[in-house]
Amino acid sequence: MDKNTDVAITISLGDRALALSDSLNNPIAKAIALEKIGMAYNSYGDHLKASEKLNEAILIYQGINDQDGIYTVKRSLGETYRAARNYDLSMEYLQESLDYFLVKKDSVMLSRIYNRMAAVIFEEIFLEREGLGIKSEFQSPDTETYLLFENDPKWKVLKDSLMKYIDLANEMALKKDRFDLVISTEILHAAFFTYIGQFDQAVGKFEEILDVIELFDLREDLPLVLYNLSMLHLPSYLDQPMVAENYAKMAIEESKKLNIKSYEYMGNNMLHQAQAAQGNFEMAYISLLEVIENLKVFTSDELEVKLRTQEYEYQLGQNEIDLRNRRNQLWIVWISTFLIILSFSFFIYLLNRRNKKNKLLLQELNSKSEMILQQNQELEQINAEKDKFFSIIAHDLRGPYANVIGISKILIEEVKKKNYDEVEKIASLIENSSKKALELLSNLMQWSLSQTKRLNFNPEIIHLNDLVSKNLELFQEMAQQKKIKLNSDIEVEIQVFADQDMLNTVLRNLITNALKFTRPHGKVLISAGSRGEDIIVMVKDNGIGMDIKYLKQLFQLDKMTGRPGTEGEPSSGLGLILCKEFVEIMGGKIWIESQIEKGSIIYFSLPSSPLKY
Repeated sequence: MDKNTDVAITISLGDRALALSDSLNNPIAKAIALEKIGMAYNSYGDHLKASEKLNEAILIYQGINDQDGIYTVKRSLGETYRAARNYDLSMEYLQESLDYFLVKKDSVMLSRIYNRMAAVIFEEIFLEREGLGIKSEFQSPDTETYLLFENDPKWKVLKDSLMKYIDLANEMALKKDRFDLVISTEILHAAFFTYIGQFDQAVGKFEEILDVIELFDLREDLPLVLYNLSMLHLPSYLDQPMVAENYAKMAIEESKKLNIKSYEYMGNNMLHQAQAAQGNFEMAYISLLEVIENLKVFTSDELEVKLRTQEYEYQLGQNEIDLRNRRNQLWIVWISTFLIILSFSFFIYLLNRRNKKNKLLLQELNSKSEMILQQNQELEQINAEKDKFFSIIAHDLRGPYANVIGISKILIEEVKKKNYDEVEKIASLIENSSKKALELLSNLMQWSLSQTKRLNFNPEIIHLNDLVSKNLELFQEMAQQKKIKLNSDIEVEIQVFADQDMLNTVLRNLITNALKFTRPHGKVLISAGSRGEDIIVMVKDNGIGMDIKYLKQLFQLDKMTGRPGTEGEPSSGLGLILCKEFVEIMGGKIWIESQIEKGSIIYFSLPSSPLKY
């Protein structure tokens, strides 16, 4: 069973686990399955699907407040972005995971995180961000390459970071005797020496890793170590092709034991190069055939690679004919090698193009996930505010209607007794309670229409003095009952651009409030003035006023601020909320100044012309 088959089985079993966890309503099992599937897709090279599954797992862990789960998956997400060459996002997620597990003091997880951080820095140093190529500075390393890190501060900083993460990864792993993690980290360390041209040090490091593998029987990475030792002895490195051949054969043997086709392919590729370097072209040709067979196995799911493999087979057939006819083995080997390099270049081009698209999709997916989460939180808050708001309104409506019912019963009794003097008084009480209920219902209906966007908005030029005067006439009787002076000093020429019905509602509510909270013999004055292109309207009273705490709660839907007037008049606070809604619809703002026992001034602005619209 090769690596691709293992991945397919992992995904298949993961999908079954997802279905089972859903049926059992087990969110932890579902999150674990999603992470396993995500990392399987990452191993397969489909980084977009990997990130989708990992983000789903994080959302589940967030829903059940499982912090260990959240930051474990964030480490996996960091590894996925590293594989996708998005190093900035990779380090961001790895750093979040690191900060969490530093507090937890989890040495094993810290070693894994430091290992992946080292891998990110390693690739930042040596690999191009676009495509799969090596940076030009390291394509032909020699004994002088390492000086780059001594002479250039930028390269020195990167090297120091890499060594720091390698040391920290090993330190954490050794605390728990996790030599498998030490092996993984030291392979990176040895590769660093290879890329900077210090081949003897690289060989020494790989041989130390072999000793650890043999000592603790940790053979999973053994083919990779043998492959690197084989490569280091090729002519372009230490020029010991016989040693390279021996290491390549050992790598192939171990790969077959572990059934890892990708390592077997790599070993055969090293073997044919080592044999060709010794002039043993017959054996190099046989090894090249094995390379082709390996290539067909572990890339069989890619259509482009299938086509390339068919081309290889055809070319090899032609090469075999040429070999028999011309007996020129050297040219056949080099031509075949060139075809493999050309095919891999084409394959790399396809991967690079797909990765560019995947990067954009990954960023868009994360952005949309954050947007949806924020919108859900806002909707929950709005619903909670509205629930509280309607419960308060229901309570405020119950009072007037209960009064009407109770007083109506008394009225019936008085009519039966023919006590008509009391009947008139009771009828007056019924009228007042009904008016209060009607006022509350009217405000509630208009506010509801504004929330559902069904309220008509028809702005026009309005002479403010005329409209205010008409509204004052409606409240003169109420003002006379409390002996309050109700006046306006708005200049005749002042005009505003507003909706007449909305502006009437705002004025009626503000005048009503001013009269309610002003004691007998008080004053209420409405005035207006211009400020830039706006008109500022002021409703001023010398009533009971409000303190700072009460002022801060005004206009908030979830904190109704109703309180009785100076003579017990009821108030729900809905009127001010409605005023704010209407003023803002008309393009203005509303604010209040107030002091206890000195009165209040309510200001609101309106545009003086339709230019703003």
